[in-house]
Amino acid sequence: MKKLKKTNLGEFHELEKIGEYCFGLGIPENQIKKIIKYSNDFSDKSLQENTSDSKRFSSLDEFEKWYNYDGRFVFSLLGENSEIIGFWQSRPSKEPIIKLVEDKELYNKLLSNKNLIHTNGIRIYPNFRSKGLSRILLSLSHKYYKNIYPNSIMSVDINKENIPSQKSYEKMGYKRIGIGENQKTVESKGKTRIVYCYYE
Repeated sequence: MKKLKKTNLGEFHELEKIGEYCFGLGIPENQIKKIIKYSNDFSDKSLQENTSDSKRFSSLDEFEKWYNYDGRFVFSLLGENSEIIGFWQSRPSKEPIIKLVEDKELYNKLLSNKNLIHTNGIRIYPNFRSKGLSRILLSLSHKYYKNIYPNSIMSVDINKENIPSQKSYEKMGYKRIGIGENQKTVESKGKTRIVYCYYE
């Protein structure tokens, strides 16, 4: 597999077709406004309770800052007429998950090389939930991202009440490594977050 390079905002490179769906690197330009619209739809309780997308994606400028931040890679799953179904993103992490790690062997591994930790997150938009699409997106994104950063230890922190996300990550082989309150982000403030890692 050829090593991938980060795309510019608005670029999309198809990597695989899965039936009627198209998976690739980046986000098509004509879908960015749709993501911003979804992110500011306050009737979508799941998105509002589990992310800070309404602040993070409040405008095109804010979205661009997020997209270009510190080595972030974004993979998208598209449906009919290239409509955005969801995206997965990951980047090298600067967040202190180490103190939440309960497994001594993993704790020592992370402590000796903090550069291994990469954080990630997934979004599936309302009309496409409960159809198994998060599993497809997560699995393909993971495969291609591990080609870019083969030694990375993937981490994700999930709202304790977000059972569907927890199940998706567990099915992918992620292990629960700790639990705590994350005060760093708006959506996490005062909420219990469960931290998962994928490592070999």
